[in-house]
Amino acid sequence: MRIGWLAAEMGIPISLGNTFLEVGVHMATALPEVEWLEYSFQNFDHLVETPIEIRDGYAYAPDRPGHGLVLSEEARQDWAPPKRLERTQLGAATKNNRLPIEQGPAPTI
Repeated sequence: MRIGWLAAEMGIPISLGNTFLEVGVHMATALPEVEWLEYSFQNFDHLVETPIEIRDGYAYAPDRPGHGLVLSEEARQDWAPPKRLERTQLGAATKNNRLPIEQGPAPTI
């Protein structure tokens, strides 16, 4: 943002590179000299309830606080950290056949 405002003070137009889920749309609307916003359509729209609207060559920032994106319920469930189980819920460990076979105590030197 600082570089964007410095460019604006000097009347230099800027372009913003591609951002994940088009989060850069809000930055583009906040800076006065943005002429271009790169959009590569990587199709992450399924992760949010309402994706950024792109129509007629323009990206429209959501009218919500912050970056305006809300994770979809499906994404929340798919990408949530796993629930931690108590040791008693785990059961017995499986046998690891890659470990060497025990051959008794090691020889003393």
